[in-house]
Amino acid sequence: MTYSPIAPGTPNWDVPVNAAFTSQDGRITANEATDAAQNVRLNQLEASVFEAVDAGWLAWNYDPLSIQGSTGLTTGVLFMARIDLPVAATVSTLYYAINTAGVGLTSGQNLAGLYDSSGNLLAQTADQSGNWNTLGFKSTSLVSGVPLSAGTYYLGFLSNASTTPAGLLRSSAMGSQATTVNVNLPNATARWTTTGSGLTALPSPVTMSGRTTSSGTVWVAIG
Repeated sequence: MTYSPIAPGTPNWDVPVNAAFTSQDGRITANEATDAAQNVRLNQLEASVFEAVDAGWLAWNYDPLSIQGSTGLTTGVLFMARIDLPVAATVSTLYYAINTAGVGLTSGQNLAGLYDSSGNLLAQTADQSGNWNTLGFKSTSLVSGVPLSAGTYYLGFLSNASTTPAGLLRSSAMGSQATTVNVNLPNATARWTTTGSGLTALPSPVTMSGRTTSSGTVWVAIG
């Protein structure tokens, strides 16, 4: 509705002004009702999403509901899985799952570690030769907790065995689709990669741009 300006003091000059305010109040009330309805819907959507914090963890790289396969580690090759930490926190534990038990694991050469986005090893676990020879969910403590700022980090896994290195649970099989699961990401920031050969200890630093993308969509979490 359009109102023609009426000079103050003119008889009934306040009538269109009051009408304009009333109309505006109506629009504000309608918008508030719409916002309230949208907030309810957003809350419902948020409540339906299961997140790492709901499991008592700081972060994961995806909901474990998607897990349905296994990626075998290659003896002497470092496998890295990206994880994004949303808030500053001290990380003391790595979470993952073994789906192929290692056989003939070499003592002192089966390790997991936490790397920053520049490829520096921040902390690592004790030897896992006596742990990766059994199947199941693993909660592995770092030798010492490390305070981190929010940002991108990587879990690194190194397995050495005379017979069979360990294998980690992952999401759906992607065959050779390393490019697809790391879509639009260069090697330096890819989500799943491998690097090195003949390694017997976790390397540091890792040349992030020199890594090879992998289709092994391994699930990891930190806490």
